[in-house]
Amino acid sequence: MISSNNSANGFYTEFKRILGIVFLLTLVSCGQAKHHLIHLPDALKEVSGIFWISHAELAMIEDEHGIIYLWDACNDKVNHKIEFADDGDYEDLIFTGDEFWVLRSDGALFQVVEPFSDEPQTIKHKTPLSEKNDCEGLSFDANQNALYILCKEQPFIDKDSKKETKRSIYKYSIENEKLIEEPHFVFDTKDISTKEIGPSALLMEDEIMLILDSKSSSILVFIADEFSHQVMLDTKTYPQPEGLSLNEHKLYISSEAGSKGNTGTVGWMHLRKVIEK
Repeated sequence: MISSNNSANGFYTEFKRILGIVFLLTLVSCGQAKHHLIHLPDALKEVSGIFWISHAELAMIEDEHGIIYLWDACNDKVNHKIEFADDGDYEDLIFTGDEFWVLRSDGALFQVVEPFSDEPQTIKHKTPLSEKNDCEGLSFDANQNALYILCKEQPFIDKDSKKETKRSIYKYSIENEKLIEEPHFVFDTKDISTKEIGPSALLMEDEIMLILDSKSSSILVFIADEFSHQVMLDTKTYPQPEGLSLNEHKLYISSEAGSKGNTGTVGWMHLRKVIEK
């Protein structure tokens, strides 16, 4: 009898272990998104920034309202909203692991503390950047505990030139709550293309830096601070690309609907195919 009970218990334990593994694999595969292209609801027609906060949940903002939308990749729907500020031109967001940071086009940063509690708190941080710089992209460096802000227009804080072809990235210290006023990185668009470039999103990962160009629907690839190549996107799929986020080895790209589109979209490409010439 003792031997028989031990055998039954052992079988039950192994069965539960296998079920657990199957459940975890289901979560992982679900988190990698069921579809190659996600069609977003009307509220996200003007989607301007995205960030994967887990394998199965994508945070998104649009450029009119102070709301963070959490997209459930398993069920293809918004499952939660976080209201963090009044209406405004919000361009990008990141998640540090316990709080959100949202970038407004005038350079202001919104720190959303305890975002999943019943009463999230928002702290606004002003920076020397302004509407003239037209801040579009935000990236997070956990090792430096710093944010990097991509400017679409004027590259410098103390200058004003409509003919300026350079674009810049600024570093913001979260610990010191301060923007370093000397640009962290500057590049000249005329060295890349004869056509106008409109930087709209930023992703920095080790020595790789990706800048989304909404004007030509492309990704500018920099390696070790040197421009490497340009990856053209399908303009029908991405008529106005505005957001970048990495999930596992996939690069997700969000696009506003554009003048001819019906809805905002999120698609993906393998990161390896993007960074290889």
